[in-house]
Amino acid sequence: MKIVSWNSNGLGSQGKRLQVKELINSSKPDLMCLQETKLELISRGVFRGLGFREEWDFDFIPSQGASGGILVAWNGSAWKLVNVWKGNFSLFVAFKKLEDGSDWLYSGVYGPCSREAKLEFWEELGRVRSFCQFPWCVGGDFNEIRAVEERIWCSRVSQNMQLFIDFIAENELIDLPMSGRAFTWARGESRSRIDRFFISSEWMEMVPDVFQKALLHSVSDHCPILLDPSWESWGPSPFRFDIAWLEISKMEETLGEWWGLRSFEGPADVVIGKN
Repeated sequence: MKIVSWNSNGLGSQGKRLQVKELINSSKPDLMCLQETKLELISRGVFRGLGFREEWDFDFIPSQGASGGILVAWNGSAWKLVNVWKGNFSLFVAFKKLEDGSDWLYSGVYGPCSREAKLEFWEELGRVRSFCQFPWCVGGDFNEIRAVEERIWCSRVSQNMQLFIDFIAENELIDLPMSGRAFTWARGESRSRIDRFFISSEWMEMVPDVFQKALLHSVSDHCPILLDPSWESWGPSPFRFDIAWLEISKMEETLGEWWGLRSFEGPADVVIGKN
């Protein structure tokens, strides 16, 4: 299962539409989420003009005039649409995989800038998540960073950053390592990592060995982000556990004692990684 997310900063120009077609052809995604479409209406003709094939379907949140807008498109030959919820900043799409009947939830997001709107944004995501417990993948432009190293010249954790950090922890989301580049948005000398995917542990069980990668871009100040289950080397090999080790005398007891001696706080990905 491959997913591409990109803040296109508009879909009105021929260059932007060609970039979408190139992303489809090069990445071959099963789902694509586009933010900041700047389109109040997306017809079937406009959708097909972006390069999506006949078997693909879509839903969208319209822009507010010349700003905002989210499009989520998926391969209808692989997934059956279960339900759609639309918020002010998020488009939630629930699917059933035709191959095995498994359910999962995707949330395409375009985060706001003001503190008041950010509070509404995190509440909106949490509210839908509270009544839909499918394996969850959420991706898009969050318009926020979770660590000081994710923005040039950032030296402290702001209140808005803390809201983001708290949301990740409360929902036990996993922030996968990103390869390709350190920052996903650039304008002048400014750089930030504000585009990304998060997944739940249940989604990771459904799609193991997944990674996210920042792709090249040319017509937007945002990089497209690819979520891909294919293997890619991005650092030291991860720890592997051999089930045969459990046959060693007192191994389970020893592991339990060792795990209990180590205590870390934070998001699920941080706790598991440190242990």
